[in-house]
Amino acid sequence: MSFIKLVSIASVVLLLNACGSSSSGGSSSNIDESSDAQYRVTFTSVWSGTDFSTQFPSNAHFSGLIGSTHNDSVTFWDSGTSASAGIIQVAETGSKSVFTAEIKAAQDNASAEFLLDGGGINTTPGNVSYEFSINQDFSLLTLISMVAPSPDWFVGVHDLDLFDSTAGEWIDSMTVDLKVYDAGSDSGVTFKSANTATSPQADIALLTSLAGDTDFVDGVVNATTHIGSFTFERIN
Repeated sequence: MSFIKLVSIASVVLLLNACGSSSSGGSSSNIDESSDAQYRVTFTSVWSGTDFSTQFPSNAHFSGLIGSTHNDSVTFWDSGTSASAGIIQVAETGSKSVFTAEIKAAQDNASAEFLLDGGGINTTPGNVSYEFSINQDFSLLTLISMVAPSPDWFVGVHDLDLFDSTAGEWIDSMTVDLKVYDAGSDSGVTFKSANTATSPQADIALLTSLAGDTDFVDGVVNATTHIGSFTFERIN
């Protein structure tokens, strides 16, 4: 086999590892049977060239899901704050290693409990599911995925509480419509813009583009159309 072919194969493998290798409709699980509750999250994407036509990329997909269950002593990301190196890595490349290290540091500090590490959506529209455990002392959830390709755009939730403290019980089901966020680390304006580091780094913000760059204003299209959703269903 020629050197050029070897390099090409290696590049494809690296890309799949970065963006998550689970196919649309796939599922994965990380269940601790001793936990207080178990959930299935279904990540559904409706991102297509029909409803999101401006500069829609031919290889549109989402990277693998990454996040954690945690308590209120840590917030991994939020709009209006500076993105951590881990959030930036996910938003720019889909790679999870730095954010995983940040989550493990929070686990060591007793701020986080379970690492959530699921598949992505290789073909959009599509969906992927992931099952996870959660305990009442760590009832908050943070979960993100890269909008790919993109400069530094992502979707996700942060500090989402799955325990209803007023009712004293776990929420049976919940759907969260997803808005697109800009991590503030790259100044690219279209999905396939070349890398252009933002200096100084800007805060995380809802994606708002010029009309010829993307269809997004405040993270959605036409004020109401979301790129996808997370649906959380209690399974035990």
